[in-house]
Amino acid sequence: PRVLAQQAMDSMNLKAINIGIVPEDRPGSIGIIGLPSWMWVDAPVENTMGPITRSASARGYTVTAVAKVTKIVWNMGDGRTVTCTGPGTPYADSYGKQSSPDCGHTYTRQGRYTVSATSYWTVTWAGIGQTGTIPIDFTTRTNITMGESQVINQSPPLRDTGRAGPHPYPGVGAGSCAASGDGSQAQATWTTTAGVAGEWSSARTASS
Repeated sequence: PRVLAQQAMDSMNLKAINIGIVPEDRPGSIGIIGLPSWMWVDAPVENTMGPITRSASARGYTVTAVAKVTKIVWNMGDGRTVTCTGPGTPYADSYGKQSSPDCGHTYTRQGRYTVSATSYWTVTWAGIGQTGTIPIDFTTRTNITMGESQVINQSPPLRDTGRAGPHPYPGVGAGSCAASGDGSQAQATWTTTAGVAGEWSSARTASS
């Protein structure tokens, strides 16, 4: 029966997940340290998350196997790992600066990180009066970039304009920003299409 169980599992064509993550792995996408990153399984299907069932037969005997992912271990590239027991929640702009409800991480240092996701499967089989399990895992990787939010001092100080413009540090990609100030305090908030948002304020001495 173990040979048939292996055949049933082989016919499942199990694969690593497709990584979903914010910030994304694309040019110009930079996350902001101190703000939450979200991880999830992008477009999960039966052979990347399960459950999936297949059978194999020989000489009138049949063994049926059921496979599913029991956990995904994310190695974030900064020395920390995150274990998620489900596919995670895809990020949407409406979530703003919220943390992921089920699968997230916060970076504290800027840099380029290689993130790996290892999906651990349990394949349970039964047939010919026997049962058993077969563990198997798959790993896939992606790269992300984390940076610091930076606001360059301007002279004269910011005034109460409410104008929209690019967000306050270069290289993040498209987004929006609003700035205001009265000469003694400057404030800025921003959102990016990389799925991050932030705000900044600073008490300042007005120029004479």
